[in-house]
Amino acid sequence: MMDSYSASARKVLFKSFQEGILDLIQNPSDENTLNYIKSTFALQSDISDHFLAFKNEIGGLRLEAGEDLLLLLDSYIVLLEQAQEKTIEFLNWMNSNADQFLTQPNETNTYIQKFMEEEFSESGKELIDIQEKMFKEMRRELGIV
Repeated sequence: MMDSYSASARKVLFKSFQEGILDLIQNPSDENTLNYIKSTFALQSDISDHFLAFKNEIGGLRLEAGEDLLLLLDSYIVLLEQAQEKTIEFLNWMNSNADQFLTQPNETNTYIQKFMEEEFSESGKELIDIQEKMFKEMRRELGIV
């Protein structure tokens, strides 16, 4: 489940999202607009479902974790919550400003690229770093290293 929150999985999420935008820009029909909005709501739902399932799994792991791992898990959850909030905020902005795809495509593309760069350069690296630390700590607690 931790892998589902890695930078590569988030890139897949945004690639899917961008494909919906391209369909809308190429053909701004009512059908494509409706499909775009539906896909955005589906993405929001998927993100929330994965996050809740993941938090439940972490809750079970927290019961057995030592102090060091517990601190790492808590930090990881905070980072995931921040990433989730940013993603939902981004998707909401994109839904609220769908008309800008047609009237101001360059500005919209700039906004998307800026968001993705920030997402993958800052929080993505932090998430990967803490995942590695948690993996090492789990191995230590299991007596493997």
